Amino acid sequence: MDGCSSHFSEFIYAEAKALNILLQFLPANTSHMLQPLDVTVFRPFKQAIRHAVADSIWNDVPTNINKQLVVAIACDVWANSTSTAAIQNGFVCTGLCPLSLDKMMYRLSLFKPSALPSNELDDSWVQEIDMVRGEVRDKDLRKPQVKTSKKSSKKTLKVGGMFITSAYNELLQAQAAAKPKRKKKKTGQGEVALPVAPSDGNVVVECVV
Repeated sequence: MDGCSSHFSEFIYAEAKALNILLQFLPANTSHMLQPLDVTVFRPFKQAIRHAVADSIWNDVPTNINKQLVVAIACDVWANSTSTAAIQNGFVCTGLCPLSLDKMMYRLSLFKPSALPSNELDDSWVQEIDMVRGEVRDKDLRKPQVKTSKKSSKKTLKVGGMFITSAYNELLQAQAAAKPKRKKKKTGQGEVALPVAPSDGNVVVECVV
């Protein structure tokens, strides 16, 4: 099996072990030479689709095709270019059925790993990297603070774009509790809110006009 993480799990391993099946991951980038369907089915299928798409574009004026046409082309190519014999031949060529170690090793020998790039770096390039890193460290990359208007005298907590954690919630509750309340005076014309002034015993705190 290939190395895709979604193709392997503890459940799959346990089921394979119960059936006396030993799972083996294929080397990276070798599935097109070792997996049966990749060897004899998918490659010619993709080539036939490319030819069908090219013919459709040449025969029609538009240079693009819609989804309905893509599905129609794929279904037509699959029905005409894929056969039972080709699928069976894929298992024979890769040595899976019947089992053949010689064919497996032959397919594996066709794989040529890509040459690794040289790890040697030019001295000037290393110097440029250090220079760029130094400039980044010297710059203040913090988020710029937004200037607030000084016209408003109300002090509020700005929580836009922030996570409301328990600490923020406690701060909001404390701010609401500390906010001064305004008393209301009932009159014949309705309720009028009057500010409360400190009283020293001689000053009238509330009055009705």
